Amino acid sequence: MKVAFVALLVLCCTAFAWSEDTATTQLLHDNPDYNKPVPLAVPILEVSLTNGVIWAFDRYVGEYHFARISSDSIKHNFDSGFHWDTDDFETNFSLHPYSGSAYYNCARSNGYGFYQSVPFAFGGSLMWEMLGETTRPSYNDLINTTVSGIFLGEVMYRLSSSVLDDQSTGAPRVFREIAATLINPVRGFNRILQGKMFRVTEQEVYQKEPLSMMVAAGVRHTRNSSAPVPENNHSIVNLNLTYGNPFEVRSRKPFDYFTLHADLTSGDVQHIATNVIGEGFLLGGTSSSARMMTGLFQHYDYWNTDTFEIGTLGIGGSWLSRIQFDGDSDFQNEFHLAVVPLGASNQRKIVVDTTNPNFQNYTYAGGAQLKYQTSLTWHRFSFLAQYYLYWLHTYVGPSGNDLIGILRPRIAFRVYRGIGISYESFLYHRTSTNPNGGTIRNHTTEQRVYLLLGFESSPSNR
Repeated sequence: MKVAFVALLVLCCTAFAWSEDTATTQLLHDNPDYNKPVPLAVPILEVSLTNGVIWAFDRYVGEYHFARISSDSIKHNFDSGFHWDTDDFETNFSLHPYSGSAYYNCARSNGYGFYQSVPFAFGGSLMWEMLGETTRPSYNDLINTTVSGIFLGEVMYRLSSSVLDDQSTGAPRVFREIAATLINPVRGFNRILQGKMFRVTEQEVYQKEPLSMMVAAGVRHTRNSSAPVPENNHSIVNLNLTYGNPFEVRSRKPFDYFTLHADLTSGDVQHIATNVIGEGFLLGGTSSSARMMTGLFQHYDYWNTDTFEIGTLGIGGSWLSRIQFDGDSDFQNEFHLAVVPLGASNQRKIVVDTTNPNFQNYTYAGGAQLKYQTSLTWHRFSFLAQYYLYWLHTYVGPSGNDLIGILRPRIAFRVYRGIGISYESFLYHRTSTNPNGGTIRNHTTEQRVYLLLGFESSPSNR
């Protein structure tokens, strides 16, 4: 999933920078007159077609053994039932969620709403697990593909809507359609079938929320006393995207507000993304008497550091507040506390000699996570501090517990408009306990210096 998130952020940055000056009317909903749902048989058929295309690629291009399905392999899948698989981290936490987003958008891009599209993510995943592979169906694939697929699918739909403008024509229209299709391929395919890719409307037809993008490029220095190479220097790119205004008092739907953050580094070509974090609003509201949002949020967190690699899916309560001083100065706070029904923890990076003899690629776990963020912006200066805490208890793999804390303070100075400079520091701490291997503690520190470039889009009033 982290690969898909990073690709989305890069594509949106390119499209957004090109089209940010276009003012549109902000809608609370997609205009139903221009986005009518198609017959139910269409998205069902498209889910089957999506699985067929994925299978054909795996079978005839990738020539993977697991794609050599037969009636015997399908019967075996039904007879043997589900298990926890041992596929690599990238497959389970990136490729499967991306497939889930495609199933979800088979319905979402055909006129169906958020909740109406959810069953298609589950159905498409279940179909693949039972019919699309020779390997046994797995619990983790069904969970990851469905839950994270819904998250990524709605993000893809919202961001492609931000790029699209059915009122435009000529070269701008071509660019928008290409960018939206790259962000959401299933939607691009359906726009061709529905004739929407070529229609011209006299009004805005898609919901569009305020959108901001920040791109930062710089260098990072890491220090880990227990690593074979204790100090490293690498280039890094940081991408941050915020969709929607959480402090606007209004009726809301899922994902009217979400954030995405990603770091890309040159240090390890197999793990370009050092972290990808996404959180999306599900239900709740904003207080009319105070600039404060409370509600239920969905989370996707991935970290790949010199100390650990983890991935978590979370859902829980959130509180966001803002105190506005003047036009460009404010004080904001966020607090998130979530249950983690499924997480994975990679043990490779904490193995020291024979301290952890039961090490395997990664374990499946559940637990809880906490996030706190405070920021102060005063004209050209800003200060941001973030703290993440994860507690994971292994339920598939060698028994044990992980307690991981991450402190991330940052200061920034705006030089001119959206251009600025920034410095941030990281402190990673991990404590892993294992009944057979004792306790392992590891600390990593990291320093970063960035050049910042920001973009903002604020649709006109409703």
